[in-house]
Amino acid sequence: MIFFAPTGSRLSLAGGDTPVLTGCLRNAPAVAQNARLIAGESDIAMVPWGEGSPDGSLRPAIEDLLGAGAIIHRFGLPCSPESRVARDAYRAANIAVAALIRASVSGRELIDGGFLEDVEIAPEESVSARSAGPYRAA
Repeated sequence: MIFFAPTGSRLSLAGGDTPVLTGCLRNAPAVAQNARLIAGESDIAMVPWGEGSPDGSLRPAIEDLLGAGAIIHRFGLPCSPESRVARDAYRAANIAVAALIRASVSGRELIDGGFLEDVEIAPEESVSARSAGPYRAA
């Protein structure tokens, strides 16, 4: 089983000996390829991690759902209903991905905080030929 999340270091500790890859829209093809190589015939788990709230809880984040969907789309494998929802959301977003991310809670927070460039590059697809990870707990 492989877990994905934007916070690889945090999940790598939770994953123990399980390989952890971090993925997003920017590296979806590389992550999908590496996950399949690592997993072989085993299951692959996707965790759209979400964003931290001021109270320390997590809230869903559209960029994580779309990133997971982009990776699942590239697997080209049968998947669970939950994975299908993420994959289909990615496919349905099509060219509107950038606008959706800019208008999302996370996007607005980053823009308001002076991080417009981060929001602008987040939806760029397939621009990184490397996946982050696999991370393993030390």
